Amino acid sequence: MNKTNFVQTGGFPLNTERLEELEKAYSIFNAYGALAGDLTIISGCVTTGSNVSDGYVYISGELFPFRAAAVTPTSTVIIVEQKINRPFESSEIKTVHTLRYATFGTAETS
Repeated sequence: MNKTNFVQTGGFPLNTERLEELEKAYSIFNAYGALAGDLTIISGCVTTGSNVSDGYVYISGELFPFRAAAVTPTSTVIIVEQKINRPFESSEIKTVHTLRYATFGTAETS
């Protein structure tokens, strides 16, 4: 496993390359989902009445958090992408992060 030593004196060089290394490092968790197979509940997602609790699911090669939702006979699982925008020093507002999660809903692909 790759490691980054953040605790150093002299001013750690935190830049986009270091952040990209972190993102690559935690992407390895997607490989664990392949052990269970595609379209699999990894944990949680317990049905109580007509509600399904929070959990984690593996869909098309990616591990997703599943957000609790009510289930109906016609419910389908969708992937939601929530864009997080922040102002830059140039005063431009740009998307800096995209939160992705699975839940029940309606979308073109489900």
